[in-house]
Amino acid sequence: MNEDWALLEPVDEKLRPLPAGVRSHSVLLTNLANLVQPLIRYDLGDQVTFTGQRCACGSALPVIEVEGRSDDVMQVPSQRKGQKVSLLPLALCTVVEEECGLFDFQLQQQGPSTLVLRIPLRGEAAEAAIGRCRDALQHFALLQGAEPIRVLGEPGCDVPRGRSGKACRVAL
Repeated sequence: MNEDWALLEPVDEKLRPLPAGVRSHSVLLTNLANLVQPLIRYDLGDQVTFTGQRCACGSALPVIEVEGRSDDVMQVPSQRKGQKVSLLPLALCTVVEEECGLFDFQLQQQGPSTLVLRIPLRGEAAEAAIGRCRDALQHFALLQGAEPIRVLGEPGCDVPRGRSGKACRVAL
């Protein structure tokens, strides 16, 4: 981690600092390089662990292990009985965007192995898009080791947006 550009503070659920070697609940980011729009102790929601060790490459900068977000990860049944597979929101969005050409959508988990895809499109265009997304998402989930999932389509739906106007693409 380049401490010249950013500070990361691993914290627990109550935003208390954690020592090296302990996985954080979240991490606070302070960007030291952006003078136009500074970020000060921004809660990323990612889990990290500062190892407290030097990198094998010889760098003097701190080494961190990034677990990623835990609050918005979809958990679906695994092909290995009794286990779960994590489907990361960014990966799901990438599948829908790159393989289906959709950019205005919301995926919501409904039950252990069902995803609902909401899109504003209507008619034949919506049905074709939902079919492409269903195939792509089911294929992606299988590649991740998940049991087969169901993808239900809901055409003609407005995509919910937060106060910032940003679309809420993945909801649990």
